[in-house]
Amino acid sequence: MLFAAAIHDLAHTGQSNQFHINTKSTLALLYNDQAVLENHHISTAFRIMKTEEDKDLTSSLNDAQYKEFRQNVIAMVLSTDMSTHFDKIKTIKSAIRMPKDMEKIRIMELLLHSADLSNCVKSKYVWKNILAGGLAGGIEICITYPTEYVKTQLQLDEKANPPKYRGMVDCAKQTVAQRGPTGLYRGLSVLLVGSIPKAAVRFGAQQWASNKIQQGCFGANFAATNPLATSLLSGLFAGFSEAILAVCPMETVKVKFIHDMNQAKPQYRGLMHGMRTIIAQEGFRGCYKGLSATLAKQGSNQMIRFGVMDSLKAWHVERNGSGPGIMYTAIYGGLAGAASVIGNTPVDVVKTRMQGLDSGKYKSSIDCFMQILKKEGPMALYKGTLPRMSRVVLDVALVFVIYEEVLKVLDRVAPE
Repeated sequence: MLFAAAIHDLAHTGQSNQFHINTKSTLALLYNDQAVLENHHISTAFRIMKTEEDKDLTSSLNDAQYKEFRQNVIAMVLSTDMSTHFDKIKTIKSAIRMPKDMEKIRIMELLLHSADLSNCVKSKYVWKNILAGGLAGGIEICITYPTEYVKTQLQLDEKANPPKYRGMVDCAKQTVAQRGPTGLYRGLSVLLVGSIPKAAVRFGAQQWASNKIQQGCFGANFAATNPLATSLLSGLFAGFSEAILAVCPMETVKVKFIHDMNQAKPQYRGLMHGMRTIIAQEGFRGCYKGLSATLAKQGSNQMIRFGVMDSLKAWHVERNGSGPGIMYTAIYGGLAGAASVIGNTPVDVVKTRMQGLDSGKYKSSIDCFMQILKKEGPMALYKGTLPRMSRVVLDVALVFVIYEEVLKVLDRVAPE
């Protein structure tokens, strides 16, 4: 079994079938990618042993023993074929329930398959996920910030004023008319500084939590038998982590910047001045206004997004025998983003109010929720849904695509 585990990816190119097909590699002509065909690994190993005597581990075996050894190795290595992963999961689940009367070679096949199954496309080295996530977050926010700006403006535009904007398009038009196109990027520096560490923390924390679950923190078989729960729990942990370490302080400053712009005499002259002013006036606690709402928002956000994304990717592999390419990654990411918007827009509205300049009139996030419900009606909790949906769908699609592509580059530079 140890021998089969050692050679199961011998002479692998380090790329999938789909990579060679997309890049029109010459290797794609040989069963798409010859090195992915499991018997290539087997034949390479046995050829080396037969041509280099000092590496022949079977020299002491008689004919019968050699025949049995070779048959067992072939059976175990072939069981690691990625296209059979989902069928094997079903077999493993059944085997756990009825361990008696199973052939020894069958047990070894399933053990080796279980080990190979844990070697997923996503890197298990947390530093790679942190770096890939940070780069993805920075690129994404530069593309999508105008819709985030409009969403925040609409949520701050309370009915009691009366409302200044008639909708998403009107808000954008008024902003451009008054401040020019760059007005839609007011507060970008704050969010950009926050988006890089936010995405880095998110993907790093999610992978760390996923690793811990797979290592058995909820039981030896939890991850294998509950893949959706594993995705949801690791996503929830990622959301909580980014809320505390990055989102809450940065979002508070961003919202105050945008809200301050609407005042007759804006008090913030820039990023550093704004942060110094907030800390001087309210202390460090001023940067954590609405923490409970932010925890609820980010926790539910990432729980939904990773749960939906991982489920769709697993469904794609089961249906097609390989992971999704860029186009499908973008589609699945967009669907995951849309699901998170539908699930937690009310929480996002409360969070935004709690982080605005008028947050002092609310005793807590719950009090804010009740006041909005009482004074403005239930629909006020879905204010800004359209611009948020347009931003988040693009946002999540971009982040997942960029993240996966950067991770591939990192895996080539520093193979695991």
